Amino acid sequence: MSRLGRHWRLIMTALPLLLLVVWILPGLRTGRRTVAPVERHGFAMGTYVRFVIYDQKGGEVVDSCLAELARLESVFDRFLSESEISRLNARAGAGWLEVSEDLFRVLEVALDVAERSGGALDPSVAPLVDLWGFGEQDGQIPEYPPPSDEEISRLRPRVDYGRIELDPSRRRVRLPQGMQLDLGAVAKGYALDCLVALAERLGVPAALFDLGGNIRVMGTKPDGSAWRIALRHPRRLDDVFAVLSLSEQAVATSGDYQRYFMWDGERYSHLLDPRTGHPASEVCSVTVVAPTGVLSDALSTAAFVLGPEKGRALLESIPGVEGVFVDQDMQMTVTSGLEGLSASL
Repeated sequence: MSRLGRHWRLIMTALPLLLLVVWILPGLRTGRRTVAPVERHGFAMGTYVRFVIYDQKGGEVVDSCLAELARLESVFDRFLSESEISRLNARAGAGWLEVSEDLFRVLEVALDVAERSGGALDPSVAPLVDLWGFGEQDGQIPEYPPPSDEEISRLRPRVDYGRIELDPSRRRVRLPQGMQLDLGAVAKGYALDCLVALAERLGVPAALFDLGGNIRVMGTKPDGSAWRIALRHPRRLDDVFAVLSLSEQAVATSGDYQRYFMWDGERYSHLLDPRTGHPASEVCSVTVVAPTGVLSDALSTAAFVLGPEKGRALLESIPGVEGVFVDQDMQMTVTSGLEGLSASL
């Protein structure tokens, strides 16, 4: 048996843009005039970020957005010892903890999607994420084989979203002993919504925010062209296979090519099925369009785990949500609102 090293396959090239699950296509010119946006790249919340701001004070807006992301990182990053989620995890089994509006709201959405999906999304999945090595922060996973069924079975009882207690009247959360939360499947989407709210308060007429491939657009570009988002081919990573047009929407893609390791010729993705403890493998890419970033983020993960049939049914049950599934045979399934989508797989 060949012992292949376990490494993150963080799909990136020389520029931050190339980490993205989707590519952003430029707008069209109208007449002889093209309105130039302020465009900035950076790094926040553990990923590359891109801002496209159509406003004369775009530089100041970007600075404010980066400060907002730093604030949110102090809420949701479980690897920061002083973050709010770390404090909550540390109190598992020790009673109620009053939390911020940000953390409470994200937990509400995560638990709602968990319930709708039958546990395909589960914010208490952290023990399994760490067991598989996907909680590592240094970009490289130790060279050891996938965990055994016995190891997974030992941790599975600690993963159960139904045991997370919320008290809306006092904005409190209570976790049972041994439970640890990981909000990586929803936090970046929520951050997009916070950035849009911030930009609106600052009077920005149009903008695009991209956090590692989670994208939300607001307003209308001055030249009247659509926000066009190209979906990356899940196997030919230099190609796109379809293009979506967005208006006041968010899009998120979950793919098995983003973070994974190979062992004995098998691909093991970070997208774990919390119900089994193993990586989901029916599809290789799911893109979800939704009215908000937090919803697109959460649903893309849940739909990936569920697969084309059950995942499509989940997305169809929620107003304003559409999705694109690509399975391991490069067959595409779309929700009813995207029927007729031109694709090249």
